[in-house]
Amino acid sequence: MTDLVMSAFVFDEVFDVVSYISRKDLLFIKFKRTPPMLVKPYLKPYTYSKTSDPRTDPFDSLSNQFYCDLLRLSELRNKFFIFPSDVDAEASTFKAKLSDLLDVIAQEVKDDIGDKELEYARSEAVRMAEEARKDEDERIVQEAKRLRRESAEIARLEAERAEAEKLEQEMSLMVDMEELIMSYAEFPSSSSGKGKAPMDPFMEDKLKSLEDAIGTQRSDHQQLEGKVDNL
Repeated sequence: MTDLVMSAFVFDEVFDVVSYISRKDLLFIKFKRTPPMLVKPYLKPYTYSKTSDPRTDPFDSLSNQFYCDLLRLSELRNKFFIFPSDVDAEASTFKAKLSDLLDVIAQEVKDDIGDKELEYARSEAVRMAEEARKDEDERIVQEAKRLRRESAEIARLEAERAEAEKLEQEMSLMVDMEELIMSYAEFPSSSSGKGKAPMDPFMEDKLKSLEDAIGTQRSDHQQLEGKVDNL
């Protein structure tokens, strides 16, 4: 059987596609390391009852647990083959249990305070929203009152303007009437001396129209004065 001969270039091509990581690149890579689990020096922690009844003492059972641990620590002096290191280990266990209990109680107190702060913040937000709504309602009411006052003022000014226009028209008619009367007075009389010559029918109709217009203007003016007084 003949030997299989392979070219060395095959390995060169394989090594070319491999991406190498330098030592400098390793310095920038962050590795996640899980912290080791700390073994507690005791098996049974301190326990207490959790109740919402304010009349119940939740730490009533702790006194008995403390007493048992203190008694066990004190009884070490009466046992054989006990070394100071055994006393230190028992005391460390007692301190660890007490420290963990204080951490648990402190966390519960902080959680309770956080809940109360959240409830206070929520109630404060509701109160501020209610005050903002009342302020907006009051602003709308005041704006409506202002618009009513402006509307009444505009109506009053419009009535005064209409009254002024009526008076101006009436004065214009009176001026025309006076001019007509003066022109009629200057009309030449007849030679027989029996009085003035009869008025031109066109002038007579115009005079009658002016008299009717003046009467109408006076009537409208009286009605307008009554409406203005009512305003």
